Amino acid sequence: MYIIAKAKMQINNRDFVRINVKNISLDKVHFIKCNFSGYKFIKVSVNSTHFTKTNLEKVKWIDCFTNDLPALNAKYRVNDICYS
Repeated sequence: MYIIAKAKMQINNRDFVRINVKNISLDKVHFIKCNFSGYKFIKVSVNSTHFTKTNLEKVKWIDCFTNDLPALNAKYRVNDICYS
């Protein structure tokens, strides 16, 4: 994940299930149709990071930060979302 973050690249159709990531910047990385189910982000920066059509089910966000305003563009029904 460190190499992906440094390259600020676009990642398509990858499975990142049940991985923990700590103290990293994912700024300007584009994840498209990836699976982050059960993932744990700890102290991760996600400025201008895109999670397009990405599964974020049961993801834990702990002390993460961004300077971006929250935005949600969904063609399908969204059951629950919370920003704090």
